[in-house]
Amino acid sequence: MQRIAHLGSWEWNLKTSEVYWSDETYRIYGHEPGKLVPTVDKLMEIVHPDDRELVRKSIGAAFQKDRPYAFEHRIVRPDGEKRFVNHQAKVYFDDEGELQRMVGTLQDITKRKQAEEALRESEERYRAVVAESVESIFLSDLSTYRILESNVALQNMLGYTSEELRGMSLYDLIAKDRESIDRNTRRTQRGEGYFIGERRYRHKDGSLVNVEVSATRIPYGDEEASCCIVRDITERKALEEQLRHQAFHDSLTGLPNRTLFLDRVEHAIARARRRSGSVAILFVDLDNFKCINDTLGHHVGDELLIAVSDRLLTSRRPEDTVARLGGDEFAILLEETVPRSDAIRVAERITEKLQVPFTLEGHEVFVTCSIGIGFGDSGQDRSEELIRNAAVAMHRAKQDGKAWYQPFDEGMDAQMQERLRLENDLRRALKREEFVVHYQPVVRLDSEQILGMEALVRWEHPEQGLVTPDKFVPLAEELGLIVPIGEWVLREACRQVREWQERYPADQPLRISVNLSARELQHPTLVEVIKEALREAELDPRLLTLEITESAVLKDEEHNIDALRRLGDLGIRFALDDFGTGYSSLAYLKRLPVDLLKLDRSFVETLGEDVEAEILLSGVISIASGLGLYVLAKGVETPEQLARVRSLGCVLAQGYYFSQPLSSEGAMKLLETYNSGATAGSS
Repeated sequence: MQRIAHLGSWEWNLKTSEVYWSDETYRIYGHEPGKLVPTVDKLMEIVHPDDRELVRKSIGAAFQKDRPYAFEHRIVRPDGEKRFVNHQAKVYFDDEGELQRMVGTLQDITKRKQAEEALRESEERYRAVVAESVESIFLSDLSTYRILESNVALQNMLGYTSEELRGMSLYDLIAKDRESIDRNTRRTQRGEGYFIGERRYRHKDGSLVNVEVSATRIPYGDEEASCCIVRDITERKALEEQLRHQAFHDSLTGLPNRTLFLDRVEHAIARARRRSGSVAILFVDLDNFKCINDTLGHHVGDELLIAVSDRLLTSRRPEDTVARLGGDEFAILLEETVPRSDAIRVAERITEKLQVPFTLEGHEVFVTCSIGIGFGDSGQDRSEELIRNAAVAMHRAKQDGKAWYQPFDEGMDAQMQERLRLENDLRRALKREEFVVHYQPVVRLDSEQILGMEALVRWEHPEQGLVTPDKFVPLAEELGLIVPIGEWVLREACRQVREWQERYPADQPLRISVNLSARELQHPTLVEVIKEALREAELDPRLLTLEITESAVLKDEEHNIDALRRLGDLGIRFALDDFGTGYSSLAYLKRLPVDLLKLDRSFVETLGEDVEAEILLSGVISIASGLGLYVLAKGVETPEQLARVRSLGCVLAQGYYFSQPLSSEGAMKLLETYNSGATAGSS
């Protein structure tokens, strides 16, 4: 909080109990700035003992006000000097309506209090004090409201001479507040004591001056007059306006923040309800903003947010509101009988405007956005519900490929609720040990013997039963839960295969394959976690195969290839999964330390139907063989497919022809069957 001359400021964080004083506040209290740690207890020690209860009650009263609350009290400085101070305090709340902080200003009003006391003692003494006082003071007639006398300070404040002010009606001096003048003057006339309030006085040049006026009755000749002490509070008002703006606007873009946006939506809905109209909200989220932040730095990210806010302002109608809700999320409120077509046109205009690249600090930056549109056509709509609907539609736009808009419909809400339930269940599943590992055999085609097992995670949901990976693994990736889940699968698979090796000893020990996601591949502890899992299971690293995808490696190519090479140095082998669906450059394989290509099941499905696909598959197998790589065909389900992949030169295969993924007990029975000499597909 900046220092304003002669006006101290302070802030009390009601959540942490921390207190902040400006330098001027320290000076008013008689302390050197920064030499004393401010606390509420320290403040009460400075307060005059006789005024402490008053201060406690006044602070309590401030909590009940929705506007600045003023109170005065005495203080005792370290040197024993007693002073009078005036506090202005205001309480602020957070978005949930919880108390957040109390902010206030402080001014030494000792001279004013001394002047008031002197005025009460005698008219002559008053005249001397008025003439010398730095406070602006005037006397007014209690019945005619005309100024009787004024001092130089008031004349300088308002630009009038003493003669011009004498006889002037308060109605002419005070702007637009005649009823208040009458009401408060009557209070003074009735002897109800001290009055303090805020006014706007008219300067001689026509401008308005914000002032605080305190008034009381004093003897004046044979009658009484109203003695008014006037303080220019322009600086304080500016500070209050600054604090108010900060409370309701985004500090980076200057746009309304979530609090102000919610308030405007509430009012817009109320207006639409009265006029049988409608409103719409566009929820705008930048696509891949984190990547820009991470690549070019947060300062460029901030510049981009400012530039985007400018384009959003030029895309809306004059009567609409653009707000920044936080991060890279913006919202636009469309008011006054908005047809759906108008909202869609605004969304299309935003999408088009953001297609033009931004030039930021020498960088050409491209950005797109996903937009959700929520419509408020019902009298039951509330601001939070309308914004939530727009946010739900925005998430659907992201799921559908980003860089476009999506209007909300009720089906989305049901899907989002289901996703939320699944997300909550997934967060608890690991602690509740609801995950299990299923195993699918990898078969060597020349002998049809099981060479190894692929570990596949399954989720045994307490209500939904067995949940397949396609239903929860993408969500686990998004939530960052795939790393602990993957670590658990790795440890369990290594332990299980080691148990099988001991139960079924063979010249070629059983291998185990475990899938590795992009997040796991980039995790800094990956190598140590794998080492620990191998050590715990006492498993030979050469019998572990980690399955990766091209897309996972390409997300951070240099880092990921380095991690693979460090793991390869331990003896671990690698398989490139779903080959043929991604980048699929055979030349690219030279850079990857892989031993095995797992052909995507789409190759096998079209065998015998698509001649070109078969020729392509034959070429891939031939080139892979030349590079010293084994090739595994996934999705083998029929004897015909088995015969075809074998004739094309595939060494390994997986699929339902051999076995579907099995529980550990089922996999053990399968191993017993194979070890007893039975052949795949015979049952």
